[in-house]
Amino acid sequence: MAKSRLIDPIVMEDYVVPVILHKEFRRSIRFSITKKGLVIRCPVLTPSREILKNAKTWCLKLKGNKPAALAEFKYSDYFNVKELNFLNDRYHISVTTIPTDKDRISWEEKKIKVIISDQYDSGQASKSIRELITTFAVRRYTPFIKERVNQINRQHFNVVINNVRLKNNRTNWGSCSSKGNINLSVRLLKAPMKVLDYVIIHELAHRIEMNHSSRFWNIVAKACPDYKTSEKWLKEHSHLCYI
Repeated sequence: MAKSRLIDPIVMEDYVVPVILHKEFRRSIRFSITKKGLVIRCPVLTPSREILKNAKTWCLKLKGNKPAALAEFKYSDYFNVKELNFLNDRYHISVTTIPTDKDRISWEEKKIKVIISDQYDSGQASKSIRELITTFAVRRYTPFIKERVNQINRQHFNVVINNVRLKNNRTNWGSCSSKGNINLSVRLLKAPMKVLDYVIIHELAHRIEMNHSSRFWNIVAKACPDYKTSEKWLKEHSHLCYI
């Protein structure tokens, strides 16, 4: 009978990757990365030492070849971070730990204050702070993003838009539904403005062509002639955009 359980995480420099182990009736070990961590599927009788050795080797190779794949699990020492940048805005950030069962964030002008429980270990603290900062970014910049989408739409497309949302998307930069709902990743707030504009143009173009045909790319190129530069930036620097 197959068994699944959490085991000790893989620790690599400033990365802490949770590990979910599935022992199954299979012949080989298989590794994959999900939002929850490293998933290992291996034969029932595989020795634990072999599993962990192979798992760390696999993660190190992935980190070297595709750093963005593990960016979700990068440990951020927000206690020593003094500034955060979103688009052209720079914020001073302070983190305080107190006895509390409700973590919270507040901001005024260019100052962000985070309060979290003093019972967290470093990994729990990093996760809670990251979630609070993401909440701040979504609330603070959604009005700006909506106006930016509408501005670019008026300038290049004049298509019908139903709704625009800034979301904590981890697997894509944006999406556009057949109903005209456009979702953009909060990670774009860490990218240059021209890159943000490109993704907006990309999603607006899908209101005309819901595919990636040559006609679609011609529509994109008409509104953003150097779009390939932004595409390249996203591929090479996406790991820098995680909060």
